[in-house]
Amino acid sequence: MTLLAITPTVLARSVIVVLGALILFDAFLPGFAQGPDIPADGDTPPAWLALISPFIYVLALWFLAGLISPSSDGEAFGRLAVRNLRVAGGLLLLGSWTAIILEPSVHHLIANQFVEMAGVRLAIEMDSAVLFVLGLLLIMLAGRGSQLKEQLDSFV
Repeated sequence: MTLLAITPTVLARSVIVVLGALILFDAFLPGFAQGPDIPADGDTPPAWLALISPFIYVLALWFLAGLISPSSDGEAFGRLAVRNLRVAGGLLLLGSWTAIILEPSVHHLIANQFVEMAGVRLAIEMDSAVLFVLGLLLIMLAGRGSQLKEQLDSFV
């Protein structure tokens, strides 16, 4: 297989796999020289905790790459495209929720050694908020595209 024979989907998904590997290397390679991933001071979150939302975002990219797949049903807003948009939007929502609520709350629990269990910690950052809104927009786009496709199909 030559480089020119690579489909856009294979290229996109290859880039996504490399992105996932880079996230892993960035999180764990510095930790190998420093010992375990839970520091003694308890103030820095463990490396695995910071990986949850990025891997959910990478999974969302995986489904978005399926939109350019030549093996999809071939229709704009066909059944597979709508499913991929909805799943990707849902994953972006989940990743944002994880970054905003879950990761800070779990970090707080780990930092105080599970003594103080009350309350939720929030870390609202612009990138997480934008990805949350983007996830909502993808879900709404899938719904609207599905409605438009049904209307067009009724005319034909």
